[in-house]
Amino acid sequence: MSESKQNERTRELGELFVSVTGDDTVTEPQEPEGEKVADEADDEEYVVSDDGLDGAIDADLDTASK
Repeated sequence: MSESKQNERTRELGELFVSVTGDDTVTEPQEPEGEKVADEADDEEYVVSDDGLDGAIDADLDTASK
């Protein structure tokens, strides 16, 4: 693939990424040493909520084993 076609494809994929994710950029800022700069949202702890799926799966497995 020629460099101009590759650059065009990269731009198209970048625009697609931005439109799908809602982010305003494709890349994250980095420190000079190459380390990513943490967003404030990255500092939040991920909490798993009980959505009832485990109980539904267990009930389905119990029914299937009978």
